[in-house]
Amino acid sequence: MGRRKDKNRVIERLEILDVAAEGKCVARFEDKVIFLNYVAPGDIIDARITKSRSKYSEAIPILFHTKSEERQEV
Repeated sequence: MGRRKDKNRVIERLEILDVAAEGKCVARFEDKVIFLNYVAPGDIIDARITKSRSKYSEAIPILFHTKSEERQEV
């Protein structure tokens, strides 16, 4: 198996669209669904891809440009 080209790629200014199962949120980039933890719908972030598959990717936030009004800090 070869190394996937998307792994460790940084996506800038990604808008979080909705909440998915297991506490993850969903964004879309280049016709691919991206699942992220530790974000809220409405956040605009830079994200690093950690896992890439043909239909979806998983990522982690590395920089918050704008935080959502729906976000609740504890």
